[in-house]
Amino acid sequence: MNKYILQCVSVIISLQLTAIGLMAAQQPNVLLIFPDQLQRDVLSCYGGPVSTPNIDRLANEGVRFTEATCPTPYCAPTRMSLVTSVYPHQHGVVQNTGWKQRGMNVDENTYPRVLNADGYATHHYGKWHLEPEKKGQTMPWYPDQFRYFPEFYDSMAGKFESYKDRGDGRFSDWYGLIFPIEITDDMNVAIEHNGLKEKWGGSSFAKMAIGMGRLELEREDCYDFQVADRAIETIQKHTAEGTPFMINVAFNVPHDPYLVPAPYYQQFPPDELELPENVNQLHERFKDAWARRVVTEMRGPDGKEIGLREYMRIYYGNVKFLDDQVGRVLHALEESGQMDNTIIVFLSDHGDMAGGHGMAWKETVAFYEEVAAIPLIVRYPSKLKPQVNRTPSSTLDVFPTIFDLLHRDQLDGIAGKSLVPYMTGEKAATEAYPYTFSERISTNPKAEREILPEMAGHFMVRGKGFKYMVYSQNDEPLYREEPIEVLYHLSNDPGEVVDLAYNPEFASVKAEMNRALHDWFEETGGWKGVPVLKH
Repeated sequence: MNKYILQCVSVIISLQLTAIGLMAAQQPNVLLIFPDQLQRDVLSCYGGPVSTPNIDRLANEGVRFTEATCPTPYCAPTRMSLVTSVYPHQHGVVQNTGWKQRGMNVDENTYPRVLNADGYATHHYGKWHLEPEKKGQTMPWYPDQFRYFPEFYDSMAGKFESYKDRGDGRFSDWYGLIFPIEITDDMNVAIEHNGLKEKWGGSSFAKMAIGMGRLELEREDCYDFQVADRAIETIQKHTAEGTPFMINVAFNVPHDPYLVPAPYYQQFPPDELELPENVNQLHERFKDAWARRVVTEMRGPDGKEIGLREYMRIYYGNVKFLDDQVGRVLHALEESGQMDNTIIVFLSDHGDMAGGHGMAWKETVAFYEEVAAIPLIVRYPSKLKPQVNRTPSSTLDVFPTIFDLLHRDQLDGIAGKSLVPYMTGEKAATEAYPYTFSERISTNPKAEREILPEMAGHFMVRGKGFKYMVYSQNDEPLYREEPIEVLYHLSNDPGEVVDLAYNPEFASVKAEMNRALHDWFEETGGWKGVPVLKH
């Protein structure tokens, strides 16, 4: 009798587990891996110098896009565009949120919100950057966020306070987070030689640059390691429950602070790094940019590029650290049996100059490939074959693509498109609209999410082998002055060295791209005043 009961119980448990597995299988999961400030061309799957086997695995098993760009090379506006599929001039978030810009409303109509209402467990772990008016408030569809502030800060507050006892030059204050650091002798010489502490003052950017070095934290205490931890725990939890999930794993690395722990710090000796080919090619407009000063004003007594090489060492090390965390999350998906039942999208919000054109960090109005082009990879083997795809694409296309794969209706009024037809072969890449757009818009003086006629703008059009940019000369609205135009032939000049904007042989190309910019504004409800130049 007991044996019979045990057999029945065993059968019931088996059926329940099978039902849970079928429930999960019927609803694909969604995993976004979304690092901050990751330059596309440093990744080995894009031909870059940093070996990234876990990201490469996604590229080899999925669809790797080569022509993807961000809607703006700036953190918060791009993040808002990701979840709404409209441009910054449409949603109105044009600056990092906080005291300069109002952020997301709690009732904002976003793709994650729709998934949550449809029964998905939706989570965001990592950099958020879309704070609403009430500081620390979470979105109803992201009930358990793990952000730098307040969650990570609160968990590490005791340790942070203790690091101040290390003394000047041995800790770094990054927006209130106190990190223990070790700075090289070469860096200290460059700082002293150039009098940077006095010259640069105490701005947050200056503190970050002067404090570049080895992070003396265990990997397990690093923010991005703990971000991966949260994602792993959530994958395991919802797999056990049979609940479909959507997780945005928003790593901060390789964004500042300019610090990286061992062993990653030691993996890229500065003197062995190969500088980008276009390191000495800079447009006059950016000669005084902060991203340029980090390079020119941090040289050693012999003129050696101390600051740039230390920056690249840390940046590359953080990309390796990122790749390891991606590997941990992918391993958890495999262990849970959900790897092939999960739509995985890997992309960054924007890139980093990382030495390109003699700049480090980011230059948010440059629109160089280093900052405007992004890695974009989609893996979902039941629907998509591995391939390299040249469809012109954008951050705005990510959630429309996910919703198409999930067979769900799109949000109304979106500016993005689904990339599914271009991945399945239903449409060729050449059938897509040939241009992508990026913009950088000045901040509303009252921090409102409203675009005003007096707000200046800078714009990029990329496609058909060219890149066309329109810059305001004096940060004035374009309709008030003659703009600066720049044109690069990307197919022949991938390093963006030769400006063809005023070469008469390319007048028709420039006119066509300027017309595309004007049409784009008309189609997306942009404000008037962008001139249509006559050629």
